[in-house]
Order: sequence, then C-alpha cells, then structure tokens
Amino acid sequence: CMKGRTMYVIPFSMGPIGSPIAQYGIEISDSPYVAVNMRIMTRMGKQVIEHLGKTGEFVPCLHSVGMPLQPGQKDVPWPCNVDNK
Repeated sequence: CMKGRTMYVIPFSMGPIGSPIAQYGIEISDSPYVAVNMRIMTRMGKQVIEHLGKTGEFVPCLHSVGMPLQPGQKDVPWPCNVDNK
C-alpha cells in the first residue's frame, strides 16, 4: 500500500518523556500530513528513541494513504477515490 512513496518513521511519546504515564510509539506512514500532525500532537524525535532504548516497550502504529504509486506515476497532494468515499 506504500509502494513508490516516501516512508516516514515517527518515534513519539504521548505525555512527557520519562513520565510514568507516558505512552511511547513508533508510527510508519507514507503521509507528510500525518508526520507534520504527529509533531503537533506528540513529543517526537531523538529523545523518544533514547527512552525506547531503556524500556523497549512501544505501541506499533501504521498509517497509509492507501494509494501505491507505479513507476513514473505522478503523485497528487491528497489522494482520494471520487467513486467510493
């Protein structure tokens, strides 16, 4: 479902990094929109990866726009299927 697209690997923390109530995750997405919004909604980056090294526990997350690209196929900013909403 992500063929031909850029893959974003997003380590994130829902809650303060190091807090006993924080939940950690790693999201894989092919959507730049999702990557930018994860930055708004979560704490993300190197500090999360360093914390994962201590605990090893995380929530795996996967998101895709669901529109693989064939070689040479032009991408669109917001893929959708007008016939099936």
